[in-house]
Amino acid sequence: MGYGPIEKKGNAAAVFWNTLSKEGQIYGNRAYGNKVDNSNHMWFSYPGYNEFLSGFADDERINSNDKINNPNVTLLEYLNQLPEYKGKVMAFGSWDVFPYIVNEERSGVPVNAGFDVAEGDDLTPEEILTNKLQSEIRGPWGGVRLDPFTHSYAMSALKTKKPKVLYISYGETDDWAHGNHYDQYIWSAKQTDAYIKEIWDFIQSDPQYKDKTTMIIGVDHGRGSPKPVGEAMAPKFRKQDRFGWQPSVRIPRPLGK
Repeated sequence: MGYGPIEKKGNAAAVFWNTLSKEGQIYGNRAYGNKVDNSNHMWFSYPGYNEFLSGFADDERINSNDKINNPNVTLLEYLNQLPEYKGKVMAFGSWDVFPYIVNEERSGVPVNAGFDVAEGDDLTPEEILTNKLQSEIRGPWGGVRLDPFTHSYAMSALKTKKPKVLYISYGETDDWAHGNHYDQYIWSAKQTDAYIKEIWDFIQSDPQYKDKTTMIIGVDHGRGSPKPVGEAMAPKFRKQDRFGWQPSVRIPRPLGK
């Protein structure tokens, strides 16, 4: 994506720009005065995810990345309490803190995150293979699995469980950025774009979801920079404020029933 005007965008997120941006709406390009600011005053992920999912910051209680159950009700939990959505909300994440962010214990929303595997007596061949590969292939991080596993589990659930609400959180771009690996960051951004395309294509091919589904794509927090993104982030990433350009796209279609 990028920090400057839209004309400077590259092809690392071709689907995002060429398909989703035309079908929906994009918010957060500060170069055009379109500011999307976090209201929490933290510089890390859990407070950002809490704000994204619950709708408000909670600096008093959410002030670390520790594995504590979220005291706030997220949108996922709220929807799962409604009769028409009960048991039809699922969450998948690469980071192993997501069961606590969603508060799986209280909310009743099943969360497959970190190094969780697919469980049950009716696993698909894809889920069985993903379980096997995840046990054999580890990335460089202790609490974050590689995104292909998260995506595979989520897509299997989307195709077979047919949830009404599906939350997916990929993690590689964040972790490669923290490690100052710009090449891997770009690679993962492009791969995430491909994942979004796969989700979009499936939604548009399935009668349950086609033209009845809202997609909301966002981030947990931004990182500001006074320079164009290529100069500021490569070869070393800079973390300067809690704002930055936070690309968020909404595909304005009604939630399916």
